[in-house]
Amino acid sequence: MQIGTEIIICYTEPERNTKKEEILWIESFEDILRSYLIQIMPVPLTIKLVSDAFIEKETWKNTLVCIIIVSTGYNKKNTLVQKIKEFGEKYHTEENRSLEKLYPIIEVLKKPIEEDVFLNEYKNTQKYEFYIINNITREIEELIPFLGKGSKNPYWMNMLDIANHIKYIYHNLKHENQQSKNTYPEKEELEKEKTIYLSITEHDLVNQRDTIKRELVRYGYNVLPTTPLPQKNEEIESFIIENIQKSIMSIHLIGEYYGTEAQENKISIAELQYNIVESYSQNIRKQTNHFLKKIIWIPQNFQNHYEKQDIFIDRIKTDINTDYFLDIFQGNIAELKELIKKEIHFLGEQFKKKRHQTSAIEKKKSIYVIFDKIDTDIAIPIVKFFKDMDFHIITPNFETNIIEMRNLHRIYLQQCDASFIIYGKINEQWVLSKIQDIHRTPAFEGTYSTKKHGIYINNNSDPKKFENKLLHVTYNNSDFYQSILFPFIDTIESK
Repeated sequence: MQIGTEIIICYTEPERNTKKEEILWIESFEDILRSYLIQIMPVPLTIKLVSDAFIEKETWKNTLVCIIIVSTGYNKKNTLVQKIKEFGEKYHTEENRSLEKLYPIIEVLKKPIEEDVFLNEYKNTQKYEFYIINNITREIEELIPFLGKGSKNPYWMNMLDIANHIKYIYHNLKHENQQSKNTYPEKEELEKEKTIYLSITEHDLVNQRDTIKRELVRYGYNVLPTTPLPQKNEEIESFIIENIQKSIMSIHLIGEYYGTEAQENKISIAELQYNIVESYSQNIRKQTNHFLKKIIWIPQNFQNHYEKQDIFIDRIKTDINTDYFLDIFQGNIAELKELIKKEIHFLGEQFKKKRHQTSAIEKKKSIYVIFDKIDTDIAIPIVKFFKDMDFHIITPNFETNIIEMRNLHRIYLQQCDASFIIYGKINEQWVLSKIQDIHRTPAFEGTYSTKKHGIYINNNSDPKKFENKLLHVTYNNSDFYQSILFPFIDTIESK
């Protein structure tokens, strides 16, 4: 596909009584965008302002991105509607299907819109809100560039986001042109590995969401959703599921304000998204043996004044006991960014390892041998025996940090065919916590109930303590000998 070098900014002719202010806002938008693009783009781009009165002459032959300024009269101009749809068709053909995720149509919203009937049929649009809603008065305040820079005014951050979005489109088109046109089965999965669902928030958390989104984009991730939730209640669930299906992780920001209640059951947008994502996550674990990592963030100095918000947060804390891939984190936004950075690095490493697994290993049944570093001497002959029996063995990684060890432990429990806890010098409380982890893991849900789990006791503890914990108990208070593990091997082979 030809890479254009033009940015077209479309707008409707303002009403006579607001014309001066509107034109000034649009021209400032153009000037600021140009200054950002000069700094970050590897090639010079041309910016054209085109009103609805002249849009009919536009051919889009050299257009990279189309930006629409949404203001009065936005969806009333049929000529403008048709011409922008014409541009959208460049990215909406079968040949360019993979390019739809680039979102080449950008909508700059100066006010809320009830429903985007304008480009409703296109999913490849990106919206940026240039307004805020006062949490107390609920009045709409338009963002302007003349008051404060940087974090003091979200206008400037939005402008930087748009410039980076244009750069992202350019680089992806350039990369696409360099690649073979042949498709490959793993392409969709590879795209999913670089996509994260960042929940839509109320206006009290818009700045925090934008900050996290910026960070994720900087790491090279696509962030969904790119558009607001649908206005029609019956479309909300399918919209969220469609976006979460493309993602490897979801991040949910929970603030002090309970928020606008959506749907007939009168729950907030934040709670609604969480409910749908959590339900979807449970289903895919049962059906496909895959997991969806979820992070819930609550501000550090959280002071809630809404009973419904308290109930919602308490339910999330309860869900943690049964969902091993759900984390709740309370802290400042900088700490959240660090946590996310570690999590996506970990997920990236897991996908990389998964892609490089040999077919021979994939055919072998795997045993996750769980032990503390203090019991390494007991674990060594057991691990060797399992390997000699032609099992793929997974063991703890003691050289990583605590967060990665915890995440790896979850992944291993979910991916293994069997697990085997070693109880030697380590204390009983540690062992009980590992047994609880096994009970919490998706391996004990739905189709995973056939997985086998065992414990090897090499001390003076009473083995009867563990007989009712869904484990195969192997007791040996002396030196290791191989035949003692044959009964556990039989339980795995009989699956």
